[in-house]
Amino acid sequence: MSFDAADGEVGHAGEAWARFYLEHRPSLTAYALALTGDAADAADVLQDVLLRLVRERIAVLDQRAFVLRCLRNAAIDCRRRRASRGGGLGAAVEPAYLADAPEPDRAEQIAAARAALAALPQEQHEAIVLRIFCGVTFADAAEILARPIGTVASDYSRGLARLRVLLQSAEAARDTPTGGARPTIEQARHRP
Repeated sequence: MSFDAADGEVGHAGEAWARFYLEHRPSLTAYALALTGDAADAADVLQDVLLRLVRERIAVLDQRAFVLRCLRNAAIDCRRRRASRGGGLGAAVEPAYLADAPEPDRAEQIAAARAALAALPQEQHEAIVLRIFCGVTFADAAEILARPIGTVASDYSRGLARLRVLLQSAEAARDTPTGGARPTIEQARHRP
């Protein structure tokens, strides 16, 4: 991403936002991707938000919380535009903790994690992404999501519990010869 403004120098505010972007790029990108579900949309949303901040010379005390809130709002707008055009979700975010998984299992683990995260209610999904991928506190997440801190903490806790169940179910299904389905009577008769 380039912060070169078409009308010339962006000034001190632009330099501050450029430093902020370089420092927080991985978490901002992960959050935008988790919210939009599509890499191209995530890049567009992130660029639009940061360019607006530079062009309008917006200065805030808590840059990270402000940008995450702006990303959330822009991603909601993006999803609405996509839904009105009849577009679906694109590729989901690849969880960072799966990066070092052994190669044969990695694709299955990523697919299971994506499916489990996508199956969560939006409130739980956002609370988990903010805490895990962006590393924000519950207080910051509450501010970003405009919800009480207790609600965000509860969404996070319930979301993790639900993820645990979904991932354990996926693992159990993968480990059974029938792919998780109950064996038929005929299959049960022929077991050694």
